Amino acid sequence: MLLVVAFLIILAWGICALVMAGMGSLLLQNLRAEWNISDAFWIGLCTAVGVLQLYHFFRPVDSLIVVLLCAFGILGIILNRNEFVRLIHRVSGAGLWSVFGCVTAVLVIAVRCAGPVVHYDTGFYGAMAVRWFGTYPLVPGLTNLLGQLGLNSSLFLCEAALEQGPLRDLAFHLLVGLFLCALAVRIVQSYVRVLGGHQENVVDYFILPLAVPCTVWILNAEVVGTNTDLPATVISLVGLIALFDVLQENPKHGEKTGILESRCIVATSLFVLVVTFKITALALAVLGWSLALLHVALLNISRERKKTLILASIGMSCALAIPWLLRGVVLSGYPFYPSSAFAIPVDWRVPREIADSMAHFNRSWAKLPHASFAETDGVHWMLPWFSTAIKNRVDFQIPALFSLTGLVLALRHGTFKNFSRFWLLVPSFGGLIFWFFLAPAFRFGEAAIWATAACLGSVVLQLFLPPMSQIQRWIVLLGIAAIGIWCSYPRTLYRVYFRPLLEAYGFSQIPEARTVPYHLPSGLTVNVPITTNQCWDADLPCSPNFLDELQLRRDASLRWGFRIERPILSLNMDKFTPLHREYVHANSTDGVCSNCHLTRPIKDFTSIGGGTVFK
Repeated sequence: MLLVVAFLIILAWGICALVMAGMGSLLLQNLRAEWNISDAFWIGLCTAVGVLQLYHFFRPVDSLIVVLLCAFGILGIILNRNEFVRLIHRVSGAGLWSVFGCVTAVLVIAVRCAGPVVHYDTGFYGAMAVRWFGTYPLVPGLTNLLGQLGLNSSLFLCEAALEQGPLRDLAFHLLVGLFLCALAVRIVQSYVRVLGGHQENVVDYFILPLAVPCTVWILNAEVVGTNTDLPATVISLVGLIALFDVLQENPKHGEKTGILESRCIVATSLFVLVVTFKITALALAVLGWSLALLHVALLNISRERKKTLILASIGMSCALAIPWLLRGVVLSGYPFYPSSAFAIPVDWRVPREIADSMAHFNRSWAKLPHASFAETDGVHWMLPWFSTAIKNRVDFQIPALFSLTGLVLALRHGTFKNFSRFWLLVPSFGGLIFWFFLAPAFRFGEAAIWATAACLGSVVLQLFLPPMSQIQRWIVLLGIAAIGIWCSYPRTLYRVYFRPLLEAYGFSQIPEARTVPYHLPSGLTVNVPITTNQCWDADLPCSPNFLDELQLRRDASLRWGFRIERPILSLNMDKFTPLHREYVHANSTDGVCSNCHLTRPIKDFTSIGGGTVFK
C-alpha cells in the first residue's frame, strides 16, 4: 500500500511538473531565449504564483483558476511540443546511471511524502491559512484573528490550488516533495556528468556539495505539511545555481549566450519568488537579484536584446512582488508584517504594539527557543547559541569544513584571481549577516550557509577532481553522499522516519482538533482549540490566540475580515486566550497548570507571539 501511495504522489508530481513547464515555456519561447525543462518548470511556478496572487484578491482559490492554469500549461506543451520532444530525448540519452539516480531519489522522496501530517506549524496556522484562502477571497485584517496568518506566504496559495478536485485533503503530501525532487534531479545530473569526466562544467562543482543537505532533507526533513522553510531554501539554492552559472565569464563546451539569458530570467524570478514564500530570505534575495540583473547588462549581446531581457526580468519580478506587498497590506495593514514599517492607515490594521511584539517574539525564538526576552536581548544569546550550533552536523560542521578548506586552497593557489565565481559570495555573505543578527535559527539560514559552502567548496573539487581517474572520482563523490547520510544520524533514521511509514495505510488525513466556541463581546464567535494550540482544519474562524476586542468589520460576514475595536494601550503578556485563561485557573495550583497539558507557568504565556509550548 505504501508503494501505491508513493506511485500516486509521483503521478501527481508529474502532472504538476508538466503544467508548470508548459506555462514557463510560453514565456521563455516568447522571449526567444534558449531554455531547458528545468528553466521552464521554475518560470512556470513563478507565473502560477503571480496569477494566484492576483486571482485571490477577487475570488477564493478554487477549481476555476486551477483549470485555467492547467489549460495554459497544456497550451504551452502543444505549442512547444517539438522543443519538449527534443529536450526529453536529450534527457533520456543521459545514461542509465542518471535515470537510476533520479528514479531512486524521486521514489524515496515519494515514500517519505506518504507519511502522516505531523508538522507543527501546519496545525498551528498553515492548514488554517490554506482553509481561509480556499474558502474566501483575500480577507482584510485576517492577522487580527491569529498573528501568524499575516506572515503572507504565497506557498499557501499553491497548497490551496492543489486542494481542488481529487487532491482535496491530500495537497499537504505533495508540494514540498515536488520542490525537493527538482533539486535532487539537478544534483544527480551533476553527479553523473562529473563521474563521466567529459561533460562537467564549473557549475557542477558548485552543485556537488549541495548533495549533503539534499540527502538530509530527503531522509529526515519535514516534507509533509505546509513547511515554508524547506521550499524557500530549495528555491533560493536553485536561484543561486542559476546565478552561479551566469557568473562564469568563460562558459565551456560551447554553451550559448541564449542559455545564459534564460538563467538570468530564472535567477531574478526565483529570488523574488522566495521572498513571497519566506521574508527571512530578503537580504540574500535582494543581493542575488541585483547581481543577476547587473550581469544581464554585462552580457555580450546587442543593446536591444539587453533591454528586452532587463524589462522581462523587472516585469516578472514586479508581477510577483507588487501583489505580494498588497496582500500584506490587506492581511495586516503592513506590507512587511511582522515589521511595523510602512504602516498603511486602514481600519483593519493590526495594532502596532502587537506587530512589534510578534516581531520581537520571532527574533527571540529564532535565537534561543523557550528562552525569555531578557536572555535573547543584546549579545547574551550568542554563547548558548554557539554551544548548541557547534553540534549541528549538516548546518554547521560540514559547511564550515567545506568553506574553510576552499578558502585556504583559494588563497594558496591564487584562485581568487579568477574572481567571477566569488561574486556569489556577495548575496551569500549578505544573507548570512542578515540571518545571524536577525533570526539565527538554522532553518532560516540554510540557503546562505550552503551557498557559501558550495561556492568555496567548488574550489577544492575543481582543483582535484579533473585529473583523477574514474575510480577516484567514484570514491570522492560517494564520500560526499556518505557525509550526507552521516549528517542524517543513520542510527535512528529507520526507527524514527521510515518504520512509521510501514504502518500507514493510504493517505493520512490531517488531525482533527477539539474546539469549543468562545463568544466575544462584539458578538463574534471564535472556535478555540482546548487540548493544544493547533486548529488544524477546524471550522472557521478558529484561533488559539486573540484579543477580547476582536470584531468583524462588516455585519456578520467573515468575508470582510476583522479589526480590533479600539487601540491597544498596554498588552497583558500574562494572558493566553480567554477560554484557556479560564480553563487554566480552574485547573491549576499556584499558577501552574496541572490538567490542561500546558508545560510553562501562566506568567510566561503570551497570546501575542503564539509561543506557548504543549506536551
